Amino acid sequence: MTLFRKKALVWIRAKASSILSWNDLCTQIKDVFSPISEQQAARDRLDALKQTNSVNTFASEFRRLTLLLPKLPEQELIDKFVRKLKIPIAKEVYLRDPQTIDEAMRIAERVDMISWRLRDHSSNQLPPMNPRIAFANDQSVPMDISAIQTKRLTDKERAYLLANQGCLYCRKTQAGHFARNCPDKLRKN
Repeated sequence: MTLFRKKALVWIRAKASSILSWNDLCTQIKDVFSPISEQQAARDRLDALKQTNSVNTFASEFRRLTLLLPKLPEQELIDKFVRKLKIPIAKEVYLRDPQTIDEAMRIAERVDMISWRLRDHSSNQLPPMNPRIAFANDQSVPMDISAIQTKRLTDKERAYLLANQGCLYCRKTQAGHFARNCPDKLRKN
């Protein structure tokens, strides 16, 4: 109580016996001292909020706004959150019937992450989990090294290849050629 001053000190002395927990104290302080316009503005922003980018970005803003509205019941939070998700993600969350807002957010973020991985992949196989390796096409022969396209070289890989007279395209050491006239590159084009 020593940290309270003026109106807050008078208020806490009157309420001290009715406050049962830290959360109860926080809620009552917000109810008494937060301007009504702040809560109304948070409600308006929450009503206008919808997922336009990643679920993670949407969930962060949703959580920030709901912290300003501590009296919303859990089921209402879940309902507001899921209704504002993109339809395919909302469908998946509804099917899993989350019981808490945290569970709903976890499900939505996982579905979004999986959907993002599957986007732009027309085959029936999942893309590789290792983002540094991607297969050139579905006609590649197993163990055909030329079928693998590697992503950008790290500084360490680049230094190793340069030190060992390697090609920066096919990544072979002692290659005897440079990337601009790599046989693999010429064969591909």
